[in-house]
Amino acid sequence: MKKNLLTLTFIIFSGLLFTISIKADNWEFTVFCNDGYHSAYEHKDSGLYQAAGDSDNDKNFEQTKTYCIKNDVSSIYDADIWGSKVYYCATPNFIGFDDVKNEYTTEGFIISTVCCPKDFPYIRQKTGLNGVCCNEKISTLSTSITDSSLSCGRRKTDGEEVIGVRASFNVFFDFNSSIWYSKPAFIASNGDGYYCPPDFCFAKIDSSEKYYYEKGDETRISRSVNRKIEGKCDTALIDDYGVFCVEGNKVTEEEYNEFLKIGLSAQKACEDFIDSEEEAACLNCYNTCPEEGTCSYSSLGCIETTKNGLIVRFFQIGLGIVGAFAIVRFIQAALLRQTADPSKIQESYDIITSIIIGLVVLLGSMVILKFIGVDVLQIIPFDFFK
Repeated sequence: MKKNLLTLTFIIFSGLLFTISIKADNWEFTVFCNDGYHSAYEHKDSGLYQAAGDSDNDKNFEQTKTYCIKNDVSSIYDADIWGSKVYYCATPNFIGFDDVKNEYTTEGFIISTVCCPKDFPYIRQKTGLNGVCCNEKISTLSTSITDSSLSCGRRKTDGEEVIGVRASFNVFFDFNSSIWYSKPAFIASNGDGYYCPPDFCFAKIDSSEKYYYEKGDETRISRSVNRKIEGKCDTALIDDYGVFCVEGNKVTEEEYNEFLKIGLSAQKACEDFIDSEEEAACLNCYNTCPEEGTCSYSSLGCIETTKNGLIVRFFQIGLGIVGAFAIVRFIQAALLRQTADPSKIQESYDIITSIIIGLVVLLGSMVILKFIGVDVLQIIPFDFFK
C-alpha cells in the first residue's frame, strides 16, 4: 500500500512538472511546405476554416494540420482525412454565409456548400443547383423569389428586387484519386518543425554557431526551426551579437533592463492605460519600488504592499479625507458669512474654530504617534506623511 502511494505521488508530481514545462515552452508545432503551398496553421491564422452544418473548425484543423494546402484553396468547411475527403472553396470564392441561420451553409444539391465571391458573401439556396450569392443580408429580403434565376428576393423596406450572382459549387478533393486537380490540392508536408509566434523573441543559430536575433516576415517559415536547439523563443533575450529583444521587438539595453525589473504582467498592465501620463506613472511605480514584487499601481496611485507601505498609504488616505472634510467645512463657513443673520455668522465662526482646533489636534497626534510608534516602539514608519 505504501509503495503504491509513493508511486502515485511520483506520477502526479511528474505530471505537474510536465505541465509546467509545457507552459514554459513558447514554441508551437508547425510543418514545412513546398512553394505554392502553405501549412494548415497559416490557413487557420487567416480564419479560413469555416464550419458548416455539423462540421467544426477545430475538427477540420486537426484533420488537416499535418498537410500542406495549395495556395488557391480558400475556405475549408469540412475535412475527413481518414476518409480521404476534403470539401473547400477555391480562390477567389469563399463559403456562403446564411445570416438567417447564422451559419455557413451546406444545404443544397448533393454535397454542395455553395461558394460565393467576397463582394456577395450571403447565400440564398433555391432548388437544385440554383444557389445565389447576394450582397445584402437574406434576413432583410422577402422570402418570395421572382422568376429571375439570379434573384435574391425583394427588399422588405422598398420592395426593390436584389440581383445576385451565380454561386459556384464547392471543390471536392479525394486523396485516393486526386480528382479535380492534376496537381493535388493537399499534399503531405516536407517535415515537422517549431514556430516562434511574433509576440516572442526569436533567435536562430548562424554559421558561426551563434544565436542572432531574427525579426522574420509574415510567413511562419521565417520564424521556424527544425529542432528547438536550433533557436530560442523567449519573452525577452539578448542574442550573441548584443541585440536586445522584448516581446518580439528590438529594444535598447535600458528598455530591456526596465522590462526585466518590472516583469511581463506589470508591463502589460501599464500598457493598457490609454493616457500616456498614467502609463508613465504606472511604470515609474514599479521601477522605483524599493523591493521587487511589493508594489501595485491602482486608481489610488502607487501602493507598496509591504507592512510599512500599507501603513503609509493608510495614513495618506486618512490625511486626504480629513483635509477634504476641512475644505468642505471652510466653504460652508464662507457661505454662512454671506448672510445678514447674526446666528449664522456666529455659526461660521464656530465652524472655523473647530477646524483649526481639529488640525492642531491632528498635528499633535502625529507628533505623539511618531514618538511612540516610531522612536520608542519602532513599529510605524515615519514617512507616512511624506
